[in-house]
Amino acid sequence: MSIAMPESEQGAPHAALVAEIDAIGQQADPAQDPRTPEVVAVRRIARSALVRNPNNPRSTKREKADPDLLASIKEHGFDPLIITRTDDPAKFMVLDGHRRLDVADHLKVETVPYSFDPALADDPVAHHLIAVITSRHKKPLTALETATALFNAAEAGASKSRLTKAYGRKNGGVEQALKVGKLPQATRSAAAACTYEWDITELAALDEFAGDAEATGRLMQAAEENKFAVQVERERIERTEREQRAVIRAEHEAAGVTVLDEEPDGAVRVSRLREKETGAHLDVEQHAACPGHAAVFESYGQVRVSFYCLEPEANGHEDSWSYSSRQNTPKVQDKAAKRAVVRGNKDHTAAQTVRETWLRGLISGAGSLSKDKLDKISRFTALATLTAPDPVRKFASAMKRAELQAGLLGMGASTREDFEQAVASASPRRLMMLHFAVVAAAYEKALTKDTWRTDMPPSEYGDADRRHARVWLEFCREVGHNLAPIEAAIVADETYTPADLSGQTGTLTGAQDGADEQDRDGGDEQSEDEDAQDEDDRDNTGPTDDTGDEDEQEDQDEPRGPAGPDAEETGAA
Repeated sequence: MSIAMPESEQGAPHAALVAEIDAIGQQADPAQDPRTPEVVAVRRIARSALVRNPNNPRSTKREKADPDLLASIKEHGFDPLIITRTDDPAKFMVLDGHRRLDVADHLKVETVPYSFDPALADDPVAHHLIAVITSRHKKPLTALETATALFNAAEAGASKSRLTKAYGRKNGGVEQALKVGKLPQATRSAAAACTYEWDITELAALDEFAGDAEATGRLMQAAEENKFAVQVERERIERTEREQRAVIRAEHEAAGVTVLDEEPDGAVRVSRLREKETGAHLDVEQHAACPGHAAVFESYGQVRVSFYCLEPEANGHEDSWSYSSRQNTPKVQDKAAKRAVVRGNKDHTAAQTVRETWLRGLISGAGSLSKDKLDKISRFTALATLTAPDPVRKFASAMKRAELQAGLLGMGASTREDFEQAVASASPRRLMMLHFAVVAAAYEKALTKDTWRTDMPPSEYGDADRRHARVWLEFCREVGHNLAPIEAAIVADETYTPADLSGQTGTLTGAQDGADEQDRDGGDEQSEDEDAQDEDDRDNTGPTDDTGDEDEQEDQDEPRGPAGPDAEETGAA
């Protein structure tokens, strides 16, 4: 079979190229020694002789060259395009390689490598299916395989610059990939066996817990359930808390103080004790010599201890509290319920961290967002601005709001001048995101640690907070956020129980919460003020409300839920 090829400018046929194409597909000489394969030069064809497949599913027109593919071709050259003949003997149709052709057009190269299959011209079905077939067989490397290859290349002497060029700028830092390449074999095997589609950043997070088999197991399970990001943050919180507890424990034990993880039955805080004989109140320093003196880690808030007497009666102390004020609200000892609140608060913090990271990515990646997502963001922002729901009305000017706003925008500072410069230099799309960041920061400030709890006493403000949280989280889900279980419970208006407590019983009631609060602060107003100061900024920096509604303002400024212990008798790292 002889294929007519485009003639040169002088009109002479490309005889040598015709001979090459005629030879394509011919069987190799059986007598040829396979151990000495023939070295064949890469065949090339003039770019001007190529036309695009009108049935290409990606695009039938020339597109802007993909930046990553452009950089790769500049570094490593072209892979051959698959072409076939057309009715015009001077033209050949590209059936596979349109994105490479876009790069060739961009670079204005004269020739490109090719692979010729004349039979495809007579198969109209192939014109539609070849893209499906070739893309199906072009299986990309997994994140783990990519990291392994980069790590091995580095071990073989590849420079960081060369690794970065091979990896591509969009894929993140090479450092993360090299970290993944050093994962223990057990972790690598577990990750490879997991059905989850890892990315390099997630695999690099596994390196943080490579020495903790239990944490790694929980992360693998979370990945299977598409909850990996939240579980990573949860593990980080637990790890930080363990480290802080270890430091505090070592300090107190070195001083001869017994340190306990939980308040034992019968123990009483030192701040409530007085001597039986004299009636004199005790402080921590005076009580330090008592045989029952102990430090107990607090259940809520910061990692710190409060001081107790384990056997106050046996050691000549009595509780100075008057129980008459508490007779109508007896304390219900339900440690499982307490643990549920503690762990739920940690789940809330983990989900909050992941959500804000996602928001930063959403805002910084506005240039690549679909029209549908941009439309939803602009409409949500406009509606929130026009209707001023409580989160926007009350929290748009709350303390720390500017810092959160700047953080979501990826700005290093949050002064008025910084925001003025950001507005002055912003493109129209960036301007929309600047406006959205104000609304997002307000809703994030309003979503406090109490929002997830359904055990709190019913209140107008608490129910409203939860309704607004549902609106915000539903919007986040619509534009691509993967809700954490605690967020999904808020959206569904269901009671959330931490997964590792789902098999335990016990519900923390509002009455018990109040009784626990009294036990913790001992009725000391000074302690309440200092504890409120220690609460998370989101929970105690109430909104600035210009409406003059003092009752509402006071309610918003008062931190709800479990407060911290007596500041005067606590110790922290």
